[in-house]
Amino acid sequence: IIYTRRENLEYYSPWFLTLVEFEKMSITEAFSKDRTAFTNFNFDNDIRDLLVSKKSPGINLSGNSIEESLEKLTTTLNQSKILKLFSDPGKMYNGTIEFRVSDSGYLKDIEVSGNLSGKEREDLLYVLRKFENIPELIIGSMGVDASYKIYYFTLDLTDMVPRRYRNDPQFTKVFGFWPETMEKVKERLKEPIKKIFRYYY
Repeated sequence: IIYTRRENLEYYSPWFLTLVEFEKMSITEAFSKDRTAFTNFNFDNDIRDLLVSKKSPGINLSGNSIEESLEKLTTTLNQSKILKLFSDPGKMYNGTIEFRVSDSGYLKDIEVSGNLSGKEREDLLYVLRKFENIPELIIGSMGVDASYKIYYFTLDLTDMVPRRYRNDPQFTKVFGFWPETMEKVKERLKEPIKKIFRYYY
């Protein structure tokens, strides 16, 4: 995103754009685009907020319960624009993310374990710190300061896919963020994956 000072712009229409004689254009301020934001290409409040506050916009996880917000959290982490940050070829990722939720609705006391590189860990923490508006856990009428854990790992599906696909990482290696351990996820997905291959392949 670049702020510019434009002089002598002779013609502009929101419906049909014609630029004539840009005599002067100078950069007055520049900062990099946050690649985890700006998903709406027509209009996005993220862009407006960035230009106004000059800081990366947060990721809203508001919901009716902590469970709903945590489901949004894992769904967001599993978007392709974030998964691309963890794409070391041949690497079998495996680790955990533990955290609590602050009174103001942000993640706090974040601990990341496992085999992420320094850059991958830095990128993950950057995304996690963008989450906001997370409700607290309520038991009865009281808020509880609980801790939470999610998992990240590369799921090896070699023994689930037909033999002709077992040398293709596109089918056998699936990286993601999960609410359960690798063993539970693999067991839960075993039959659905077999049905998918029988139907489509």
